[in-house]
Amino acid sequence: MLQLIVKVICRLDYKYENQLSELKKIILSKALFGVDINRTAIEICRLRAWLSIIVDEDIKKNIEPLPNLDFTFICANTLISLDEKPQMDLYDDRELKNNLIKLQNEYFYASHKSTKKKLQRKYNEIRTDSNMLENENSKLIKSYDPFHIQSVSKFYDCELHHGHKNFDIILGNPPYLKERNNSEIFKPINKSPLGKKYHQAKMDFWYYFLHFALNIVSEKGNITFITSSYWLNAEGAKKLIYRLKEECSFLSVVNIGDLEVFHKVAGRHMISVFSKTKKEAFL
Repeated sequence: MLQLIVKVICRLDYKYENQLSELKKIILSKALFGVDINRTAIEICRLRAWLSIIVDEDIKKNIEPLPNLDFTFICANTLISLDEKPQMDLYDDRELKNNLIKLQNEYFYASHKSTKKKLQRKYNEIRTDSNMLENENSKLIKSYDPFHIQSVSKFYDCELHHGHKNFDIILGNPPYLKERNNSEIFKPINKSPLGKKYHQAKMDFWYYFLHFALNIVSEKGNITFITSSYWLNAEGAKKLIYRLKEECSFLSVVNIGDLEVFHKVAGRHMISVFSKTKKEAFL
């Protein structure tokens, strides 16, 4: 994805063709973000991004330190969100959010060890402030330590984690799970705001991810998901299909059929591209 964005920008403005490493840093700081609950996946993603920058560095010049990607690709549970109810004073505290986002932006380019330690200390002081109102939101924020190598955020808030309220393009490859044999995985999500609104009998777990994507995509944004194709006629997908018809339009569909897309994952697959721009006809 990073390479694709670079190609598009270079076609629009040729000056970046000689500044590829710098362009990639700008993209990673402002336009490309990732989240996964699997720690290994996030570490691989960060490594690939660093390698992509290194290969375009001009060895004749002083090579600058690589950016810190702690807030670019994060390990978190995207299906659990902060409570946005008006009575939750913490979430309405714009100063708290703005201060954390500002520190995240500064941390991206921090190169000296002392500077990084200072920013980490400031971030954690704000995050664990004992004067914060004690509620579920504050408990979640205090439990998240982005600088610990094994840290996994128990929640995801696109503004707090990535500094953006919405995204123009969302790509997803969600897990396919039925509730019948995975009740323990479903249970915490079913109790969440997302689950209380969209849970349905016989649904697949991945439906939650598309619902979440619909919540955070921008008004004219696009969503691309690779999924099984059975949901189009599934009894448990009625809520999802209804919402898609009400809020979206299909831009394109790629029917992969019986081709084995993932190792040892049986079934028929498809790639769907949805536009948040509503058209008269869904298809």
